Amino acid sequence: MALIDSALAVRPTVDPIVVTLTGASARIPDDPAPGTRTFEPSFLTSYLTGKDYRPFPQATVVRLLIPEGTPALFQEPALPDNPGTLLLGRGIEWEIDRVVTLPDHTLVTAHVVARRPGDL
Repeated sequence: MALIDSALAVRPTVDPIVVTLTGASARIPDDPAPGTRTFEPSFLTSYLTGKDYRPFPQATVVRLLIPEGTPALFQEPALPDNPGTLLLGRGIEWEIDRVVTLPDHTLVTAHVVARRPGDL
């Protein structure tokens, strides 16, 4: 884990960015509501997608605002139509801003409120 921490610290995000989280990659609350906070103790896999792109048939999709300086490592997409993957550093806590129920899924917008990586 220390080696991954070091690799992620080499090129942190240079600007705030919005990433996509799914239930396969993050701890999304079962009943999301504004103000709800989620702590991700481990590394967080996110996807770089456009605001209208929904590559996964997920019941809930989170658009998470990541602040500048967040440790991250980008992995190019394996297939032409797939999004790139951004591995984020350990210990991210995020808070839900808004929940929108759409006909085929729930869209959650959220932002990072803290980063508290645990000791190794």
